[in-house]
Amino acid sequence: VKYKEKIEQIDEAPETEVVITNPEEFIDDPEDEETLKKRFKDDEDSLKLVVVCEKWTTGFDVPCLHTMYIDRPMKNHNLMQTIGRVNRTYKDKPAGLIVDYIGIGENLREAMDKYTSDIREQAMQDIDFAIGAMKKQHQKVKSFFEHTDYEGWEEKQGLELQRLVHQAENEVLETKEKEEKFKDAVKQLKKSYSLVSPHKEALKIRSDVVFFEAVKENIEKPIGREERYVEKEEREEAASAMKELISEGISVKELVEIVGFETGKRKHVLSDDFLQEVQDIEYENVQVKLLEKLIRNEIADRKKRNLAKYKDFEERLEETIGKYHQNFLTTKEVFNQLMDYANELGEEADRTERLGLSEEELAFYDAISEEGDIDIEETKLKEIATEIKRRLKEKSKAVDWTKRKKIKNEMKSEVKRYLRKQGFSHKEYEPLVDPIVDQARAFYGEQAIGIA
Repeated sequence: VKYKEKIEQIDEAPETEVVITNPEEFIDDPEDEETLKKRFKDDEDSLKLVVVCEKWTTGFDVPCLHTMYIDRPMKNHNLMQTIGRVNRTYKDKPAGLIVDYIGIGENLREAMDKYTSDIREQAMQDIDFAIGAMKKQHQKVKSFFEHTDYEGWEEKQGLELQRLVHQAENEVLETKEKEEKFKDAVKQLKKSYSLVSPHKEALKIRSDVVFFEAVKENIEKPIGREERYVEKEEREEAASAMKELISEGISVKELVEIVGFETGKRKHVLSDDFLQEVQDIEYENVQVKLLEKLIRNEIADRKKRNLAKYKDFEERLEETIGKYHQNFLTTKEVFNQLMDYANELGEEADRTERLGLSEEELAFYDAISEEGDIDIEETKLKEIATEIKRRLKEKSKAVDWTKRKKIKNEMKSEVKRYLRKQGFSHKEYEPLVDPIVDQARAFYGEQAIGIA
């Protein structure tokens, strides 16, 4: 209880609670222990520090627990059980930190004698080892920036800061291999920094870590709805790092927002204005990376609505990026090719109005024209697409139709019969059946986006 009182006297101290037997004898209106357990396990909860006495040292698992302070002697199995509370990996936490106030080193060595030397070495390492690993990783990340002087970046603002981060990105994005090595190096630095922090050696490099993480996040930053491509674990790791890497009022998240595009503008990503913003970026590697993300996002979003048309776009994009990574295309050449794709996608958005078709009808129109080798006039093709859409939408009203083989077969038969009536030969309609039914699944299946 005295510990809690002393801690609460410190400015900006975390919320602290005490867990002891018969707490009501020492604390006014103590919080229920089970409630405290649930709160402490939640890494989003404001409760960050718990002082325990003969409690929670066994049978209580808190993966997010980062640091344990020990101020009483323990031995053997009890000691091993206790330190085991803090050694779980969790998100970007690679291990736990034990702060020894009483001198448990000898007892710990005795308790671990039954384990092999390799296990002993891996299980317990001095903080100096972790600090050394952090410093080594810090130097490794710094080596990526031979031509970028980021010292004092905290003093920069607006366009000056944006230009600095873009310059750093440009160095990292010289090759795909370098980009991947950089992202992995920052990830490892973040882990070692997390383990050592808040040691003074970690605080010395905090500003650098924030900058490195901002460059990494800016490279990986989703645009629009592209966030679906980021794995849940990666999003959680990034969020955890952002919370921890606060430097004098600026966070990784805030820095990324400063140097990126303003999400609040809600511009269409393929509008002339937005593409001009991309062209205005000073560094070619950054231009290419950003434009690639924009196009991937747009294709992925449209492909859900129009499988045939945007599968072709996707394949062309992959081929172009592949050639670029294999150095068959220069940065300038790949950027020009990506700009052509962006403009082409922009023109595609006007096709529904030009052809006088709904979005659904256009998708079936493309499924026939893209997948088949048929000489048919546009007016007739529009009529066929409109009728197929009507028939399959009606069929899709059956409950769980995507899981019922009978209904799917009926859909295929319906498509075949109708196309035969329109004069399609078996050779002409057979390759179209599956793409048409797949498109129906995209529009009317369980995972489809609602169509107005």
